[in-house]
Amino acid sequence: MIEKTKKCPICGNTELIGIKTKISDFIKERIECEEKDDIELLHCTSCSFAFYSYRFSHEQEEKLYSGYRDDMYQQQREKNEYWYTAKVNDLLNHDTKGIKEQQRIIDKVLKDNDLEVFDNALDYGGNEGETFLKKWGIKNKYIFDISGCQTLPGIIGINRIDDLYNLQIDFVMCNMVFEHLVNVMEIMNIFIKIGDISTAFYIEVPSEFPFDNNKFSIKNNMGLLINPHFSNWKLFRYYLKQRMGSFMPMKEHVNFFSPTSLKTMVENSGFTTIDIQENEESGVLGRGKVLSILFKRKS
Repeated sequence: MIEKTKKCPICGNTELIGIKTKISDFIKERIECEEKDDIELLHCTSCSFAFYSYRFSHEQEEKLYSGYRDDMYQQQREKNEYWYTAKVNDLLNHDTKGIKEQQRIIDKVLKDNDLEVFDNALDYGGNEGETFLKKWGIKNKYIFDISGCQTLPGIIGINRIDDLYNLQIDFVMCNMVFEHLVNVMEIMNIFIKIGDISTAFYIEVPSEFPFDNNKFSIKNNMGLLINPHFSNWKLFRYYLKQRMGSFMPMKEHVNFFSPTSLKTMVENSGFTTIDIQENEESGVLGRGKVLSILFKRKS
């Protein structure tokens, strides 16, 4: 049975604007969902958070992200999204340009706020740990990730949430994770138990507003459509299919943040905002804007 919500997960507001859409075919296959009912893409009129009325169960979330971007994932996705070839999957798995850009933005935000070096650092949802700079975790670098991937040498993998609470942590970063989460406030409740009042937290998410009428315009997608890494004919066919189909079918991104909603999420969870920035990052998929928020626990 589809689990639906008509209340903002961040601020609890029930005055929402909604547009009917559907779950994408890839997601249905990946999480083994047979439901055909329409869902809605909702926009909170109070904090501006945007999200889908359908929320994955924890079991579905595990099915979606277990073995993320492995061969089976790639084959299932190309079956439903024919632009997503093995070449594209491999490029995304080894997007060194994107990693360097992410490091650059994190370093910029930290430097802007006189925070640069940390003894013990945690990357929540950080895959292998490739985002770490040497100065983030001089003594210990930790990773918590549900995908089950092997961490890079020198990085300590953590498998249980409860084990995070026993660590001395000076810096927690969480990059490109919150747009995927079933329950964003549940993770914030985990963060409030990590470290102490001196611990710095950093979250990065895409800066995208799904109700923008120009989201699927050729002008806004030209950089992607002529990207040399893709089979452009397959990508263009898929792009046209998206334009003619349901509005923003639900895929891996189930949440969409603005500076207001990001700050509301953080401060409703017992934290104080230090800084919010919007910056531009580049990667294999092209250029895009990201939102970064730096915060600490309230005294």
